[in-house]
Formats: sequence, C-alpha cells, structure tokens
Amino acid sequence: MKWYYERASQQAGPVSESELDALIASGEVRMETLLWREGMAGWEPMSVARPPADRSTFAPPPPTPPPTPPPTPSLAPAVGAAGGILEGLNPYAIPQADLRGVEVAVERDGPAWERRAEIGWVTAAFETVKAVLLEPSATFARMKREGGIGSPFLFQLILGSLGGLASVFYQMLLSLISTKGTGRFEVVVGLGVYAVMMPLLVAAGAFVGSGIYHLVLLMFGTKQPFEATFRTVCYTGGAVAVLQLVPGCGSLVAGGWALVCYCIGFSRVHALTIGRAVVVVLLPLLLCCAMVGLIAAGVGFFAART
Repeated sequence: MKWYYERASQQAGPVSESELDALIASGEVRMETLLWREGMAGWEPMSVARPPADRSTFAPPPPTPPPTPPPTPSLAPAVGAAGGILEGLNPYAIPQADLRGVEVAVERDGPAWERRAEIGWVTAAFETVKAVLLEPSATFARMKREGGIGSPFLFQLILGSLGGLASVFYQMLLSLISTKGTGRFEVVVGLGVYAVMMPLLVAAGAFVGSGIYHLVLLMFGTKQPFEATFRTVCYTGGAVAVLQLVPGCGSLVAGGWALVCYCIGFSRVHALTIGRAVVVVLLPLLLCCAMVGLIAAGVGFFAART
C-alpha cells in the first residue's frame, strides 16, 4: 500500500508502510500531517487517516472492482496546491492538498510554557523559546487560542524584560566609553530610569501591539478572539527577546525575526494565507512610517516659513 503525504505545503510520495513508519519515527510526519492513499476520498490528517492503533495493521484491501467508464470531465478545471490546471481533467489524478489558508484540525495543547508546573519553569521557557525560534509554523499550529492571557503575558514580561535590560546594559557600556566627564553621570541616570521602567514598557507594548494587530486582523475577517492574537504576540515577543542577550546585532536580529514569527503565527492561528498575514504585520509599520514622515515634513515646512 502506497501513501502520499504533505511536506512544506507540497505533495510527497509515494512511500510504503515501512517508509511511512520511518518518517513518523523521525518526526517528519506528525499527527497533523495530511495523508492520502488509494481508496480515500480526500486528504486527511494522519490522526484520522492512520491513527496510532492502525500503524501496523491495516485491513486487507477489498477486491478490485471492475473498471467503469471515466466520468465526463468538468469544463471548469480545478486548480490544486501545485497550481496545475489539468488535475480537474484527469479523473484518475491523485487529489492535491490545497493547504493555502486551510487549517488542519490539530489538537492545540502548546506551547511548553503552558505546562511549566509539570516540567519546570526553566525547561518550559527553554523549550518554548526553541520551538518559537526554530519551528514557528508547527508551534503556532499547536498553540492554544484560549486558556487565559496570564501565561503568555508572564512569558513576555519575564523574557522581554530580561532582553530589554540586556540591551540597556550594552548601551550603557557604549555610552560610558564614548562619553567623558559629567556626561557619564547623566547617561547612567537616564538609562537607569529606562531600566526601572522596562517591565512597564514591556507590558504596555504587549497590549498595545496586540490591539493594533487584532484591529487589522478584524479588517481581514478573522473570527478568532483578541486572546488568540495576544498569545501569538506574547510568545513571539518573549522568545525573540532572548536574542537581545547577544551583544551588537542581537536587537536587530530580534526585531527582524519577530516580524517573521508574527507572519507565521497569524497565518497559523487565524487561518490566513501567508500573504495576508504579511500584510497584517507590515500595514501598521507602513502607516506609522507614513505618519512620522508627514509630521517631519510639516515641522520642516513651518520651520522654513519662520
């Protein structure tokens, strides 16, 4: 029996039963991965098409029925995930999994931070950071949309404050090296006040940023609650804040990777295409840049007249 499976939004296979078992053992095929074999009406998650109890024993296939005349092809060709328009004209073609904007029914029980009482705070934080940074698509596909805002907010507050304090510390060192005399005292005081306010700034940023993104998501017709957006923003912000511990370019890398994780997270949590998710993430930034440009132009115009 040959199986086809979804890999990176594309069809892969065919593979035998033993080869599929090896893919499952390696983690390449998971419970949410779409599978198809001859005799199935369409693509289904592995948890449905091949549940754990059936991995080693499948019922023998029924006798091959006598051939029947092919159905009359539809005049409107179907476009599959691979973009081939000939699929609708071939009645024997393997059904293509169109995964664009389609959410597979997956049990949402993550991330690991939600289980910190069982596995420990340090382990939960480490596993969540690693999952968000290295496997954002799978992580946000399994992230709970609901369950309270306390856990993700605590994750963002702790790691966001830690990353922010590291960034302030590096700025203080550079300022002390480049500043002489009494200016050093002013630099230390200013950055010290900023460091004390860091938890408040992180908390405000989480709520304000989530509110702005959710407003744009509502414009795109999302049915998910604000909590789903807030959880995506907090787990992304807390994870990328760890990158700020790296001196030099850490903050720059953290900001860039945060945008990538936002796009992937909103796509998986709000069932958007990746293109729509990119627009959701970039639209507030573009509007902010436009407003700053207009204000700067206005100030320059009035300054020139006076």
